[in-house]
Amino acid sequence: MGMKKILILEILSDDDELKANDEKIQGPYVKMFADAMNIGEERFVVVDASKEVPDDPSEYSGIIIGRSAYEPIEGREKPWMREVYEFIKRVVNLGVPLLGICGGLEFTARALGAEVVPNPKGKEFGSFVISLNENGKQDPLFEGMPEKFISQISHGYSVEELKDNWKVLASSEMCNNQAIAIGNNIRLVQFHPEIKPIHLENLAKMRNTEVETKESPHTKQVLRNFLNNFIEDRF
Repeated sequence: MGMKKILILEILSDDDELKANDEKIQGPYVKMFADAMNIGEERFVVVDASKEVPDDPSEYSGIIIGRSAYEPIEGREKPWMREVYEFIKRVVNLGVPLLGICGGLEFTARALGAEVVPNPKGKEFGSFVISLNENGKQDPLFEGMPEKFISQISHGYSVEELKDNWKVLASSEMCNNQAIAIGNNIRLVQFHPEIKPIHLENLAKMRNTEVETKESPHTKQVLRNFLNNFIEDRF
């Protein structure tokens, strides 16, 4: 059982040209996770959710859902996005560990009945300080992390109203809910632990804008903690 793969469910886009351009400039998305988690790319399976969504989440030891060019907002959702919501519900029901990052946070929150809205404080794009609260300091996702750390961030939407049993773990100056815990197996982060400053700078070039970045040496620990404390602990 321990040899099950980790699923990276790609929700970036259904635009093949955009995806090809992203990979050309940023490199394969899976490489960001393999490098940060210090494991081989062969540990992962990458599935493009705009083309297919797996039937059985229990085939995987853990699931990562990352960035997206689309916001999961009522009235603007494509059919494949709604299929992702159904998949997320199956993940939650089966108790498979799930890490939702940025768009993955928003898709998961939407699938579970929360509303995604424009971030009240505006777009957060650059390197920002993430602050853990008391819940965050005690959560296995942030084991060994400093109370405050720098992360790369790129989002214009957020989840402001949480469900009763959801816990906020971290915030930033511009976003109240930078990290959310849902039960024992679901962790959502608005920031990007997989991204280095160069990736954010490349993204700024793609958007024909500018960005100020700082090194974020601690964030890879978030991904390693997800691997060690959520995925490996189950086997």
